[in-house]
Amino acid sequence: MIHLTICDKENAEYGTALVKAISGLHNEFEMELNHFCDLSKFRIDYEHDFNLFLMDGYTSEELEEWLNEKPFKSRIVILSEFHCSPVDQQLNQESSCWQLYKYAKVSNMIRDLYFIHGILTGKKTAYSFLKTQMIGFFSISGGVGKTALAISFSRELARYRDKKVLYLSFEEMPATELFFGIPQNPRNIGDYLYYLLQRQDENLWSHLDGFVVRDEYGVETFCSSAGRNDLRYLSKEELAYLINVLYDCCRYDYIICDFNNDLSDETLKMIDQCSKTVMIQSDNPVSEYKTNKLNAFFKKQDSMRFPDDFVYVMNRSRPNVQRSYQKHRTAAMPMTIYCENDCDSFCLSGEHLEVSINHDYGIGIKKLADHILSIE
Repeated sequence: MIHLTICDKENAEYGTALVKAISGLHNEFEMELNHFCDLSKFRIDYEHDFNLFLMDGYTSEELEEWLNEKPFKSRIVILSEFHCSPVDQQLNQESSCWQLYKYAKVSNMIRDLYFIHGILTGKKTAYSFLKTQMIGFFSISGGVGKTALAISFSRELARYRDKKVLYLSFEEMPATELFFGIPQNPRNIGDYLYYLLQRQDENLWSHLDGFVVRDEYGVETFCSSAGRNDLRYLSKEELAYLINVLYDCCRYDYIICDFNNDLSDETLKMIDQCSKTVMIQSDNPVSEYKTNKLNAFFKKQDSMRFPDDFVYVMNRSRPNVQRSYQKHRTAAMPMTIYCENDCDSFCLSGEHLEVSINHDYGIGIKKLADHILSIE
């Protein structure tokens, strides 16, 4: 349990709204609200309790006594009118206290509060035990809608199957920001890997809330770095370590891996670790030809669990092609799930691509989820 005490001097409505918003999203927080309080008496009352104190409307002179005492200096979070990052403040040893942007999204504020709490206490956030499974999405052909399919599947599991889901993109140039609402100046996967692999600072990397973002469906992900995906720089050993850390946190039912379109040793190793891998093609003859060559390649790989752990999807399929495939299907051909080419399920909203899973495209997504969950 994390104790938050909010002290507001000038705007009681803001403090009340903030308490309701934070407590409504996360029951890990124990909230207390104080309007227009006497800070000198208040400081004595809380001297031996560990709280984070969110201060709104107080001047540096009014906080001077607090800032001069070690028990309180590091636990004060000033709600600022300006954008500020706790990571930058943590790296700056001259910072006297923390600052958070008071008009940020509540989910972003919660993420930063977890980050600060982790630095100060070294305590991990307790989650109920979840047995994590990894599901991969792979295609040897480009342009088959692999990312949209992987994210739509993640949202189906999170919203309609009540699963805790983490989406990871292993593409060279991820399109994560196109599908997720990304906050301004977010911490990204490169920041997380820095604390995990270089700094090896468990107080920070063990608090995933400080690094992940969540979409409106409940799917969590890491923001991607500018430029090449940092996950592409990792060796097989580093990738294995990262996945073990994500498993051991017992936070997710499923980790959904959106793999790059390559057959590198790292990609093959990750595919082999997945409980199921969704193999995607379109109804384009070139895509079908490449998928057949890929299957022939996998049959020669003794270490791969082909074909039992592969699930085949024809994405962006047309109804007449579906009927033709089903008509000429033989016992030797793998069962295929069809996701229709449904343009009405996709629309650009501002700078983000909205993907509806409630229309024809969503029917295929639901069939895929039904199939994978039924064979576990």
